[in-house]
Amino acid sequence: MTEHHYPKDGLVRDYLRAAGGLILTATPFFTVEMGPVMRTILALVVMLFIGYGVSTWHRQRTTVHLSEEGILAHGLFSKYVAWSDLEVLKLSYYSTQRDKREGWMQLALSGGGPRLKFDSTLQGFDQIVA
Repeated sequence: MTEHHYPKDGLVRDYLRAAGGLILTATPFFTVEMGPVMRTILALVVMLFIGYGVSTWHRQRTTVHLSEEGILAHGLFSKYVAWSDLEVLKLSYYSTQRDKREGWMQLALSGGGPRLKFDSTLQGFDQIVA
């Protein structure tokens, strides 16, 4: 059985992005007088950055256990997919540039009910995909 985590340096960058976005959007939300439409739009963007921070916290708490029998994501909510129950394996690539040189991959697994998703920043991602 192998154990995999998301690297701390990547998580720190994601926390900084979430905090920076939250500061840039929450500050005017609470300090600037504005109309109801703009206040609603800004509130939605604030919630987006809060959601990004919560998602990052969830990834920090997640440990992935890979075995010959299946894969277990243990964290806030534990999910397990047995290899014998695997119905869907989808590997997607998301480019951050037009020339598609930079980007990340996402692996989605499902079978027997639960659905697991991992991105390529997970340590040992190549081993999990293999």
